[in-house]
Amino acid sequence: MIGNFSINGIHIRSLGFNTLTDSYIHSPKPKIKQTEIRGSSDVFDTTEYGGFVAYDRGEIVTTIGGKFAKSMWPYKKTEISRLVNGKLCKLIFDRDPGYYFLARASSVVPSLTASRIGSIKITWTAEPYKYEISDGTEPQEWDTVDLMDGVFREYEPTVVSGSEIFEIVARDKPVALEIEIIDDGSEDWPTSLGDIYVSHAESADATKWYDRTNIGPVPEYTDDSGVIHVSVFRPRVTLPEFLFGAGTTHYVKVEGNCTVQMHYRGGVLY
Repeated sequence: MIGNFSINGIHIRSLGFNTLTDSYIHSPKPKIKQTEIRGSSDVFDTTEYGGFVAYDRGEIVTTIGGKFAKSMWPYKKTEISRLVNGKLCKLIFDRDPGYYFLARASSVVPSLTASRIGSIKITWTAEPYKYEISDGTEPQEWDTVDLMDGVFREYEPTVVSGSEIFEIVARDKPVALEIEIIDDGSEDWPTSLGDIYVSHAESADATKWYDRTNIGPVPEYTDDSGVIHVSVFRPRVTLPEFLFGAGTTHYVKVEGNCTVQMHYRGGVLY
């Protein structure tokens, strides 16, 4: 029994429903990648190629029941369908209030008995991680281009002078990390932003840092009349999910003179 829950902040009890006992959450399965070796009983296993394991989507089934007049059931089914259909929904379960699941409804099936008691079975395809709502700090709604909007946690702003290495501990799996340059000490920030590089590695004393990216300087363009304009620019870089294997420690290096702040969404397998 998984208990009652909310969908995008709307609790099912406020709609007159309760979760029934045939509801469940299925853990995501790892993607096993093995190739048979000809002439041998062994296999070539590349499941953890790249230092991490990929997972299939998880499945969540929520059957919600209620008692309404027979004439109300078409409306209640439509009410639930409009709430979930085609949307990436945030599910928070009362028995696991510190985390939320991101899922899409793949089917919404009503069932009605003669005694006005009925149910609606929602089958969800869910992301393989559930995400922390908060670790005691205030969660932030962080508007991103590369990532879905959601609850992000923030590192404290850090002044970088020359070079700084940040340790990212995947206690809960950082699903994505966004590094934002919030100041470079200049009077006309951010139009004077210079070269600021971001790279990552699996060791703080690594001899090779990967995907070294230059965040600055600010892009410019010249219009038809020859006037130079500064482009709309948000000085930041996003490090995607696959760089951060669960249960491991990673390192991000920022080179330059600036103040940086990191935002990330964290998750754990369920």
